[in-house]
Amino acid sequence: MSLAFANNGGRDTAALLRSTNELAVSFAGRQEQIGQLLGKLDKTFAGFNTDNGAPLAQTLRMSPDVLRQTRAAFQSLDTPLANTALAARDLRPGGESLARHPDFRDFLTGSRAPLDKVPGVSDDARGPLEDLRGTFDEAQCCRRC
Repeated sequence: MSLAFANNGGRDTAALLRSTNELAVSFAGRQEQIGQLLGKLDKTFAGFNTDNGAPLAQTLRMSPDVLRQTRAAFQSLDTPLANTALAARDLRPGGESLARHPDFRDFLTGSRAPLDKVPGVSDDARGPLEDLRGTFDEAQCCRRC
């Protein structure tokens, strides 16, 4: 055993002792915090061991298949999201132009009164028009900027 400590001129042993000292110094004054963390870790491991670990084992058995399905689901979103991003980029100049047009907001707010007289339009348009109120307020703000 002494040969192992003396190996490489004792440099490995000295490095081990320095690392051990640095570790011990980093724990100094933190014993209570470390004790609390270990208590929490004990509760976590006890949770894993419920029913001799059967739920955890079942989860781990299912994980590869669930992860494959999740990956496939996310990959299936790639094309629609790319198309949405492209559409948003294409629509942006038109939206910015509408926001700058002084009559656009007036048209939208002024069109409510005549459209309220048409029953089908009035009922169907009320919700979406209310939803758009904030959007047009923001567009008006952007126009001033």
